[in-house]
Amino acid sequence: MTDQTSPARFDRRTMIKGAAWSLPVIAVAAAVPAMAASTDTDLVPSFGGSTELRFNNDVGSAMAIITTANALHILNNGPLATPTTGTQVLLQYDPTLLTLNMSLPTGVVAEGSQGDYTLLMPSIPAGGSLDVTLGPILNAELTYARILQLAPPNAAPQMVATAGGDTINNNNASSTQITIALQ
Repeated sequence: MTDQTSPARFDRRTMIKGAAWSLPVIAVAAAVPAMAASTDTDLVPSFGGSTELRFNNDVGSAMAIITTANALHILNNGPLATPTTGTQVLLQYDPTLLTLNMSLPTGVVAEGSQGDYTLLMPSIPAGGSLDVTLGPILNAELTYARILQLAPPNAAPQMVATAGGDTINNNNASSTQITIALQ
């Protein structure tokens, strides 16, 4: 015995009801990306200011002048405040050259050691910022031989700040050249 089934047929009214119900679902699905984008936080670090540090010989004459940034500015460029935990800025530089005596704003905690700090950030409101005074000084054990190793054309020392814990990742790093002028 052969069982033949005829193809299913839809009533026009059933199809129209189904289409009417699918339109709001499509509209809601299209609106989700716009709502999701509004959760972005965008930390943008940048260096500012300038400090000249002099490396002198035994009689007080400058043998080298080292110029570096003396401030780190951290801006939340996103539409929402940053989270209260998990937002950080990694600050790296050559500790044989510099020592930082940072002045931290309220709520900022520095972990790590000279040359490799992690700055744990409090919540930063949308459009808000924090400024860290770096307070650079020459490393007390710095030698002229080390300065020669770091001076152009041998090297190009930098200070780098990298933000983490935000949701936009294409602008999270900033670096500044540490210039060394031999005298």
